[in-house]
Amino acid sequence: MCDIAQTGRSAGVSNGAPPGTLMESVSTMPADARSRVSTLLELDVVVDVLENAFRPLTCTASISSDQQSVTFVVFDSNGAQILRRQRGLELRDPSSLRLTINEARAHLKAHGFKIDPSVPST
Repeated sequence: MCDIAQTGRSAGVSNGAPPGTLMESVSTMPADARSRVSTLLELDVVVDVLENAFRPLTCTASISSDQQSVTFVVFDSNGAQILRRQRGLELRDPSSLRLTINEARAHLKAHGFKIDPSVPST
């Protein structure tokens, strides 16, 4: 298996970043891959988006202690848990976050819960 950083060095790419560092790895990626890396959301933004995606229902979202997953739980107006999902860091990708929210909203709607249509699904 070939390391991205190693690929950049062997191809003669020099970007001033110390060899083997993340910055060297990112800067030697193809442009489309660099674009995807630069659009990843911070986990606190993911949590904020999730917590606001299911109104008027209540949603709480939390980041795991190892920072490798996000759990979100949706509650009905009586405080009963009606949906729980745990996802990995793929939620940092806006399209993955959008898909997860849309699937959860569709599940809730299919079970008779009303979601405020003015709340964007992302």
